[in-house]
Amino acid sequence: MTMTDALNDTDMGLKLEKALKAAADNADARPDFYKQLMDAQVYVVGRSETEHEGEANSGPHLQLKQWKQPDGTLAMPFFATMESFRDMFGFSEPHILIPVPELFRFAGKETKLVLTSIEGSKDFKPDEVEMLLNLIAGDPLALALERAIQNTDEKIHAALWNDFYVTLVNARLLVLGKPAENPDEKLAARMIKDGESLSLAAWTHPSIEGPVVPFFSSQKILNQCVPAGEPYISLPAMDFLKMAAGFDRPLVLNPGHKFNKVFVPQEVRDILTASQQKPQEAPQA
Repeated sequence: MTMTDALNDTDMGLKLEKALKAAADNADARPDFYKQLMDAQVYVVGRSETEHEGEANSGPHLQLKQWKQPDGTLAMPFFATMESFRDMFGFSEPHILIPVPELFRFAGKETKLVLTSIEGSKDFKPDEVEMLLNLIAGDPLALALERAIQNTDEKIHAALWNDFYVTLVNARLLVLGKPAENPDEKLAARMIKDGESLSLAAWTHPSIEGPVVPFFSSQKILNQCVPAGEPYISLPAMDFLKMAAGFDRPLVLNPGHKFNKVFVPQEVRDILTASQQKPQEAPQA
């Protein structure tokens, strides 16, 4: 790393620590914090080693240190700046600089990740890590829908729609809405809490009478189709579909996008039934 690179990393790290503090004080600042976080490189205790020459898949191998917590779980602190790292560990621990998405993928669901700074810290739960990774990932659900809609070959028509439904039930969705108990709360990419009820947005649809419930497969499509500032919730598709099973109004995936799909209430119930009985199969479109 050159001196210029080091200075750039320090500058970005200081901005991330300021964003962390701003997000802790103001919910409106959280989207900017999340964006900076997923673009950042951070310091963790560990080392990068080269596997023995001649071994299969020889190359760099990461060894990151974790700490066992009183409850038996594992935790891994990470730091936006070297100053914050040294504040906790001094010079007693080796360190590496790693992109946040790579760290999140490496750590896995069993490890609690903690962004630590001199002024405070933030824990990242597994669902939150998954949500953030999904925000920067591709959009397999939208791609599956596009393939199913565009391909008219009868020989693979059913298989493509089956793939779409399987992708759907395993996806994480973005749903326009607010907590019913606190409708004035301003949200963005907020996860639903256990037992929390939602007040979902209702849109009109050019070919459907009455309101519909919009939801989106990715941050990119949501940003294209939804006015800035609209609150939304990130949650697993199955949680959303179970909630929607009691609705008397249709759902629409990616309304406003070229490839969108309407789900009538009975179809939602059929998807839930199929996923519980044979996860590899799904109802036909």
